[in-house]
Amino acid sequence: MAEGGIPGRFPPVRRSAAYMRTHSINRPVGNDAETSFHSRQYDRAQTELQFFDSTTVKVEQTTRGIRLHAKLPPIRVTVARWQTPFKELDPTVPVAKGLWVYISPQNDLVTTGQIDSVSGDLAKAIPGIWEAARGVPPIHDGGYNVPQLPLPDATGTPAGTPLKGDFDGDNVYWLPIAPAAICY
Repeated sequence: MAEGGIPGRFPPVRRSAAYMRTHSINRPVGNDAETSFHSRQYDRAQTELQFFDSTTVKVEQTTRGIRLHAKLPPIRVTVARWQTPFKELDPTVPVAKGLWVYISPQNDLVTTGQIDSVSGDLAKAIPGIWEAARGVPPIHDGGYNVPQLPLPDATGTPAGTPLKGDFDGDNVYWLPIAPAAICY
């Protein structure tokens, strides 16, 4: 027998019940404690029944009850993705969805403002950290999607099934992350 085992007995390496179910192994014979242990393992493996298996969980019915095996995916840590090469928002540069930008109180979008592409009115940005909810194009035709509150086309009342709120609007390009007051 492989792995230095004695013929008619299990090898010295202990096998799991799952291994024993999927491999052809003879029932051990003998009267000593090791053979008795292996006999119990063999009997348990023959009576266990796997009745559910998926990519995330496996359920087995054993002689001791039901056993759950969780298959957890690796933990992924999401890190804030800042716009590069500079964090300060520059309306002449496009911003990709999911990137964070900083708008300082001295930014021209705050002090002077810009024609908002959605409303067509002069809008001043609110200083702080903002995330692009969708790809934000650079200034075009004299207009820009200015980070502002209240959000463009905000209704204030979520409606529909599932609920659609102000952050879900078609004209929402920026989501507020933190006001400038706590950024210092």
